[in-house]
Amino acid sequence: SAQIPAEGLEISHSKKHSNFSNVNGVSTFVTTHFYRVRGTELGQYRIPGVSVPFKDSEVSTQPIVVTIHERDNSDAAHASRSEFGKLELDKTEFYVNEIVPFTMTGYVRGRNSINDVVRAQLQHESFIFKGFRNVRTDASEIGNTLFSNACLPSTFFALKPGEHRLGPGMMAVRVLDSDGGRGLSAFFTRTTLKDLATNTVTTTVKPLPEGAPASFTGGVGVFLINAKPSTTKLNIGDPISMDFEVTGIGNLRTMSAPVFSITDENWKIFDPAKTLTDEEDSDGIEPGIARFSQVIIPEF
Repeated sequence: SAQIPAEGLEISHSKKHSNFSNVNGVSTFVTTHFYRVRGTELGQYRIPGVSVPFKDSEVSTQPIVVTIHERDNSDAAHASRSEFGKLELDKTEFYVNEIVPFTMTGYVRGRNSINDVVRAQLQHESFIFKGFRNVRTDASEIGNTLFSNACLPSTFFALKPGEHRLGPGMMAVRVLDSDGGRGLSAFFTRTTLKDLATNTVTTTVKPLPEGAPASFTGGVGVFLINAKPSTTKLNIGDPISMDFEVTGIGNLRTMSAPVFSITDENWKIFDPAKTLTDEEDSDGIEPGIARFSQVIIPEF
């Protein structure tokens, strides 16, 4: 089975190994299946028995009880490992729709040990994560042990208030083999794929304050707005384009167009268009720019 259903656990098949032996005329064929188990919440959980067909019958494994603990995120615990992942947030308490920078970092013992980052993943149904686009590599000393590291910065925002546990995040990195090989193989770079799991982080997401103005459209941050009409002289039936430019630090993704308030009912108002590129988006630290354009027409 590709997955084993178990409440509170994610159990997926990773690989299998087959072995054949013949001892004193008795042939034995053994297939071993390996599964990766990940806990989604702290507590004690039960891995159910797995049934395996065998000739004309069926055999079953015994259920296993596992306990999921909080990962020790201290430097002393990290220094004792050969590789590990770390999830770090700029803040753990924030508002709905607020942009929060975070990093996922993979550490492997030794200088220049990480050859490449193959993939990285952090998921939660109540959060929207921006993709990992940049990798920063460096080296650091943890508990008198040298590690090479690959840091992936990104941002997220929460969709609903409450207390949410983020992680563990998963990183797959290619690690240089410590044994460079002999002969011809020594001229080629040999790597091994390593899966690194990060710690978890508990966050508190606060609801937006009450009393928002009627013009509030979902942007959370600090912004400035500039409006410019395409013309200031027009006749009845002539279209005019109102162009808005919103700049600032915050969540431009969830922001709708500024409300262009027209009290005179003799204007026809069209739906606004929004332009926001990845290059001009705010990351919660540096400012970004969102542009809106709305056409209005005087009818009388």
